[in-house]
Amino acid sequence: APGECRDLAALAARERSAVEGAGSLGPEALLQLLERTDAFRRPERLERLMDLCECDLKARGLARTVPRERLRLAREAALGVDAAAIARDNPQSVPAAIHAARSARIAEVVQEG
Repeated sequence: APGECRDLAALAARERSAVEGAGSLGPEALLQLLERTDAFRRPERLERLMDLCECDLKARGLARTVPRERLRLAREAALGVDAAAIARDNPQSVPAAIHAARSARIAEVVQEG
């Protein structure tokens, strides 16, 4: 557990500004944030990071909140991409194709919301 706490603190130190400002991030920046925080494999880590950033905002006396729903919506949209189908259709550039599809899907949902 101490290692997890240390890792989360280091992650928060790196990503606090991006998490707190996620309400104004575009689709590509949102996707990059989700990738950097390993939110696709470890959604609980994203939740803990948002909690920590929320506490930090309050500790600094700021009235802002973390845009949790936008981050969750972006994560869910990106997870909706059918990576297996992309791998079948485009085996030469799977990672880039999945990244592009996820970014496009996030763009769709954040424009709707």
